Amino acid sequence: KNDSIIHKFSIFMWNMLDACESGSIGGDASRMNAVLSAAANDILDTPSHHERIKHLLGLTVAIRRHGLVAFLQRGDPESGRSIFAGIAKEWKKFNEVDLDPSAYNISDDFRKFARDYCEGLQQMLKNAQETHGEYATKYNFNYIRIPRPKRANNAQKENADQSSSSSATSGEKRKSADEGSTAKKKKPSEAMKLIERISSVEGVPEDEVYDSCPELRTKIKAFLEREGMTKTNLCVAWGNINHNSLNRFLSAVDQNQSGNATYKAGYIFFEKLRILEGKPKSSERLWNEKQIPSGFDFSKPKGGRPESYLFARDLMGY
Repeated sequence: KNDSIIHKFSIFMWNMLDACESGSIGGDASRMNAVLSAAANDILDTPSHHERIKHLLGLTVAIRRHGLVAFLQRGDPESGRSIFAGIAKEWKKFNEVDLDPSAYNISDDFRKFARDYCEGLQQMLKNAQETHGEYATKYNFNYIRIPRPKRANNAQKENADQSSSSSATSGEKRKSADEGSTAKKKKPSEAMKLIERISSVEGVPEDEVYDSCPELRTKIKAFLEREGMTKTNLCVAWGNINHNSLNRFLSAVDQNQSGNATYKAGYIFFEKLRILEGKPKSSERLWNEKQIPSGFDFSKPKGGRPESYLFARDLMGY
């Protein structure tokens, strides 16, 4: 229906993406990233299953029909992976075979329509390089869980015929191997040793931030390039912040997500790293201190995200 939430939201999102195409490919891709990230975040935060899945379908339809040419050619791959993974994960929940249909209160026709568009989007993202050239980025979009085939139980039958002495010997070997494996797991990696040294640095103020969000994102991405370093390491080191919080911060643009816990925790961490390595303050840092003596605002706005992330929320009621 032309007056449905799905139709209205898909048209709205298509117009938003179309409006992004007003300059260079790189600029278009950056604007599309902001639009996709804001819409996806707001939709996934919607409490109602029924409303969330309808708006998610509207977004999926808009993305598929628009094509995202600039974003696939010049968009930030890490941000794209985060956006599409979040959308696909929600569709995977929706497509669970044992899910109670009443949770979403939708029809079988809706399910078929949704699956058709999800499959179309999956193919579009998968074939990005074939469609737009070798420098385009292709993405996974696993919107449905594919059951794995059951393994044959022949091995179990053979094990049942083994003698008790053989089983005991095998059990001792496994126990020894497990103990050795546990000992290896407990040994801190070089990456974790570095994080521990950084975290032990003292004297860094915790009530001021002098890196902008884009500057901090650059530092985080560069740090993750170090051998053995993972996002999980950082989430734990920064007070067990949520993985989604870190991904949202990395996929945002400008000062969006300045109220995210990642911003303050990450700044303190890299300031400690600077001190540990004995490096001077960068020219950008000195300029920020001069122009913004009190530092950047990292407080969380009342009501949640900054207004730039609420454009989709305003359409939830229609």
